[in-house]
Amino acid sequence: VFFMKLVSDACGEIREGLNTFDGETIKVAIITNDSERLVVRFIEEDEGNTYTQTIEYSVNPSGNALTQMNVNNEEDIVTSFRTETSYSSACSSIENL
Repeated sequence: VFFMKLVSDACGEIREGLNTFDGETIKVAIITNDSERLVVRFIEEDEGNTYTQTIEYSVNPSGNALTQMNVNNEEDIVTSFRTETSYSSACSSIENL
């Protein structure tokens, strides 16, 4: 299982295990992957400190909205809505800026 991350200035794949993205190494562990949700733990070490963030992704019943919630801070919620723009098209436009 893999998913892709699109940020304002870069595109890349994030897979379970060690990932290097924007010069940072992050360990990714899939905690839950079922028909209702995907729960992913991100672990980053920086200058001897370990930072852990667990994110739950879920899609509404119609499949039009993806909700991303920080499990440790349930007020930290981001909802994205379906678009006709493909991932490769979005990344291509960012890389050509």
